[in-house]
Amino acid sequence: MRKSKTIKLRTLSSKKFDGIILEPNDSVGIANALKDAISADIKVVVTLFPVGPKLDTLEPQIPGLIATVASNPAVGAKVVAETVVKYCESKNPCNVIVIVGQKIYPFDNLRYQTELEAFKPHANIKVVGTVEGGYDPDKTMTGVQDVLQGHKDINAMIAMGDQMMVGAELAAKDAGLDTSKMLVIGGGASEIGIKAIREGRWTATIAFFPVTMGEYSVQALADAFAGKKVNPVVDSDKIGPLPSLVNKTELDAHPDFKGEWAQ
Repeated sequence: MRKSKTIKLRTLSSKKFDGIILEPNDSVGIANALKDAISADIKVVVTLFPVGPKLDTLEPQIPGLIATVASNPAVGAKVVAETVVKYCESKNPCNVIVIVGQKIYPFDNLRYQTELEAFKPHANIKVVGTVEGGYDPDKTMTGVQDVLQGHKDINAMIAMGDQMMVGAELAAKDAGLDTSKMLVIGGGASEIGIKAIREGRWTATIAFFPVTMGEYSVQALADAFAGKKVNPVVDSDKIGPLPSLVNKTELDAHPDFKGEWAQ
């Protein structure tokens, strides 16, 4: 609600802005404010997540929205889950720690439920702990330490953010676990995550290309101002230099890639 009011008060009433590029946190609550902005002839592009009640579609849910430059959160989660299932085929049980940002975040909850649904048919996969790390390394480290007190035999750790996997890795090392012998998947393809994969400490990370997404968003807005045709759907999983699951094989094929954000 606070962000919605901010857009209305600072953007609509001031009449100083002709365009908005928005990275939504509350991708549902912000929708009405964007409708008001579009009604006031302000051109709007959203990035990071789609805006509206449906997070699993990139099709514009607000009439007049110029473009959505984002990815379907469920797609990356499905890729992670499928990787876990394959890795766990020969392990029974296969003990997994799942690290989310916050379950109350719609995008995190969608990812989490997608992963759990994918694990259901596989009785050998045991989620022995779910940690809400809040995208904070220290909080994640504490949460994973709590899980490891009762479960030392961990086969896999998956996190929705590289910054959380940093804390999880520290907790694992403190418990005497070697992450290079586990399935370790982060999220975001950060510089730190890419380095960890190249060094063999992590297995993979889900791709996120904020610089590329920003470039596409600015271009979409500029084209709209110029009266050019704009593609209303840009899938950020398909515009980056690497596929959605970034692993050692992909990095070896792209030796110059370092990540588009620090952590």
